[in-house]
Amino acid sequence: MDQAPEGYQSLCDIVSDTLKQFKLSKRALSIPASKRNPELVRSRVYRTFLLPLTHSGQRLARLFRHVKTSIEIEEVSCHRRQMISRTALENAEVEAPMIRLSHDAGRFAVMQNGRVEIADSAADVCNVFLPNGPSSQTPVDVMFVGRFHILVTTKSSAGFAEVQLWNIISKKAEKILIQQEYIPGSQPLPLLALSSDSTLVAVLTLSRVEVWVVGEWQQHLTSARYREGTRGQSILFALSPHHILVGSRLKTLKSRSGGHRKAANIKFEGMGVCAAFSSDGNLLAVSGNAAISLFEPLVSQGSLSKSVLPLRVISISSGINSLVFSPGAQYLAAVALSSLLVWDVSKAQGDEQPLMRLQSRKECPVVSSVVFSKDGRYLHCAHACPGFRDILFDMRDMELPSSAQTPVTAIAMSPDGRVATGSQTGTVTIWNSTMKKVLQTLKREKHREPVLSLAFSPNGKYIASTSEDVVYIRSANLTFPLKPSDGSFLSPCAFSNDSAFFVCGIKHNSSTFVRILRTASGKYHDVRCGDSLEDANSMALSDRADLLALSSNSSLAVYKIAKSVSTLSVRAHNIGRLEFLSFSPDNQYVRSTVGAFRTVNLGREPELRFGRICVRDSWIVDSDDCQVCPMPLEDISQWASSKSTLIFCTKTLGNVVIISLSKS
Repeated sequence: MDQAPEGYQSLCDIVSDTLKQFKLSKRALSIPASKRNPELVRSRVYRTFLLPLTHSGQRLARLFRHVKTSIEIEEVSCHRRQMISRTALENAEVEAPMIRLSHDAGRFAVMQNGRVEIADSAADVCNVFLPNGPSSQTPVDVMFVGRFHILVTTKSSAGFAEVQLWNIISKKAEKILIQQEYIPGSQPLPLLALSSDSTLVAVLTLSRVEVWVVGEWQQHLTSARYREGTRGQSILFALSPHHILVGSRLKTLKSRSGGHRKAANIKFEGMGVCAAFSSDGNLLAVSGNAAISLFEPLVSQGSLSKSVLPLRVISISSGINSLVFSPGAQYLAAVALSSLLVWDVSKAQGDEQPLMRLQSRKECPVVSSVVFSKDGRYLHCAHACPGFRDILFDMRDMELPSSAQTPVTAIAMSPDGRVATGSQTGTVTIWNSTMKKVLQTLKREKHREPVLSLAFSPNGKYIASTSEDVVYIRSANLTFPLKPSDGSFLSPCAFSNDSAFFVCGIKHNSSTFVRILRTASGKYHDVRCGDSLEDANSMALSDRADLLALSSNSSLAVYKIAKSVSTLSVRAHNIGRLEFLSFSPDNQYVRSTVGAFRTVNLGREPELRFGRICVRDSWIVDSDDCQVCPMPLEDISQWASSKSTLIFCTKTLGNVVIISLSKS
């Protein structure tokens, strides 16, 4: 079925009708060619409602009742560009992209292979600002300054660098800050720094430092002495309204009303990589290769001492590319390749656990740029993946509990609508049906490894969470751990329809078993399985625990179980990807997202439907078995649904996407 049923409006139409009015996420929902807006020829659309993020779907929901949001929303955009093919990646080196957000997150710039693209964060098309043409100067860095200007650093093949001030609207260079200065190829110069209050800009070259007043574009100072003592060092460069940091030398800026410059050496852990000042300039963070050093107070204490020691040190396990303070300096964000960390630095020293930790998958490296909102509550994030022209925007809510600030690896929905999420750090969180509120964080029996899968029992009494080393089955008053004597647990798990039994898979060497547990007594036994369970994506157990259904690689198999032995009863091949298997109460049928199959011969029963929203054959299918809109499966990790809501988590960043459907 290629069109949405009567009473629905497809997401494709929503995109076409509302792109100019609303900020809409775009990433992975393919738009049929016949329905494409000419402006979206290169785009595929994807409504990303990111957990624990805010998003801009609320206004859309007022117009289109089948697209509802379940989180209080603010902003989120996601932009789809040209995707570089895998063949191109294999046959040629693709330069990692560089992404920069403006101070208010209203614009972003992407630079890759000598081309600079700029767009409003709400736009759907990224415009080429500086093409990678025959020009002798190649862009190497950009930085937004003010609402309508951007600084562009370029280098020629001969090693001569320039820094120019460009007008974003007119696409014209208005001023040259640094002109044709020779920089050896080994030097990562010139460097740019925007003051923490966005009023000053500093440019560091091989010979000097220049500081300019934003807006007036008058030179505030120029000095060769600021470069003294920094040669041969890792170059730290940061600016506040009061101080400038070059290498390990912290110097007081001469005030516009006069005064004297003061200088000091700062002592920090390891080799300096990057630094940032708080907005008032009173706090400085310097990242080394193994720790972040915090220095305060810098302004309130008056003159600087000869040597400044850190008041606090935060250990880190990997290198950091950039640091950002929130307004008020409550939070400190640290960005590295494929990871993002945020600390609440207002807490007492000694509590160095990050409030938020994001880590992308190894096969999907991510480069990021972040800025905090003016009130400091939200962290605006822009992410780019090397080799792909995808820009993903999201916002992280700092007031959500830290247990919810990690990538989601598993998801499940209870019969009464509660949502459970399992994280990369092993935490299980229970949300209310709208996901506006965390009901419970299951910390007492925390997994030491990422959560592989979650399952609610049909009666809502139990929730099971699986990781490789343990399975926890929890009820209101009891937690029962299952541990393999040898081997490890596998992802699929399920309860029987009457909730009397629980089943999961175990791998030991080259053999696989299923473990069947009585939920009332906690007693269990293992059953050898003839098939490998490593490829299984769903399983089901009959109410008497005498039948087991397994789906894997587009096939469905039903086993008869007698004590510790399973016997293959029937198997069917090439019937599509089956998920959410369950037996009918009389064991006559096996239900799945593809449909119902007779237990005896696995013949289809067309009259029986799945009964909930599902993802099938790269489409979102509603509870009436009608295709609503396309949904490619490449970025979906796990999903769960009810009759009106579909929830899934993405593979790249572990975000949660929520799509609600309702008839008009």
